[in-house]
Amino acid sequence: MQTHKRFAYLFRRYLEKTLTPEEVAEMRTYIGQPEYDEELRDLIKEGWDQDWPQEEQEPAAAETIFRNIIEQDRGSPRLRRLWWWAAAAVTLGAMAGGVYLLRQGPTTAKEVAQTVPTKVPEKAAHQYLVLPDQSKVLLNEGSTLEYQNGFSGNARVVHLSGEAFFTIRKDTRPFVVYTGTVRTVVLGTSFNIRAYPSDKDVTVTVSTGKVKVVHGVKTVGIVSPNEQVRISGIDNAVEKLQGNVERANDWRKQDLLFDDLPMQEAGRLLEQRFRVQFFYAHPALKDCHITAAFVRQEPLQDIVKIIARVNNLEFRISGDSVLLSGQGCR
Repeated sequence: MQTHKRFAYLFRRYLEKTLTPEEVAEMRTYIGQPEYDEELRDLIKEGWDQDWPQEEQEPAAAETIFRNIIEQDRGSPRLRRLWWWAAAAVTLGAMAGGVYLLRQGPTTAKEVAQTVPTKVPEKAAHQYLVLPDQSKVLLNEGSTLEYQNGFSGNARVVHLSGEAFFTIRKDTRPFVVYTGTVRTVVLGTSFNIRAYPSDKDVTVTVSTGKVKVVHGVKTVGIVSPNEQVRISGIDNAVEKLQGNVERANDWRKQDLLFDDLPMQEAGRLLEQRFRVQFFYAHPALKDCHITAAFVRQEPLQDIVKIIARVNNLEFRISGDSVLLSGQGCR
């Protein structure tokens, strides 16, 4: 019983990021033992209830959060990922609330596969995903993305139904998006694909870099930045347009995507969105980084609370001013 109390004590200190190196090693020994799994489940619920008593934690979401830790090889150092899981789970209920705090460092294919739903949940109209190669995908409402648990072949292949915006990490292997008989091939770029079954057409719009679009066995063409290719699902006609990037990206304008942004840059984006001004008690706080996605038009206070929790900050919102203070990420 005493050891279980010790485990709970260490777990709470870990969420507060106040463990000593010796306590981290001790915590690792508990996480690696199956007999503490139920204790971990209880601590997940306790942390949720304390921070967000008004939000009911769905059992399926709690179990998935738990599996993100447990389904690693027993005995492996899982604590490096625990803080990011805990921040997402305890701070706002990432899976239910549409907030995604992305793990730093390599993410295994097994973990990523668990974040891709067979059908996009109704509670999260937009879904933000990190693929095994660290490429990032924002799915629009009613869209699905399918792929193997890892990109182990000569190409990184995904299958899209619906609409998604891709930011592809550069790699020697091409990244291929299949949408029916049309495939889009890239190495490293950002682009939007719209291919809802009800639309019939497939539309590829490029923001940065270049992509090759292939229909069946025929190459339709190379699409450059600020260009768009539309392939008719009725008569296979191909139309190439320019200047439609902004319109194609309208659906994701309300989403906030922070990809390893310095706090000062993230603050500027929030200033523009919410008409506020950020102040920093110490200059070093501006250099703290944040990687997260907010896809449910969350209010400013919820967003700042998450950013503060992840970077060990304190915050105060007064009128149109936001003050960040505390020890920060050092």
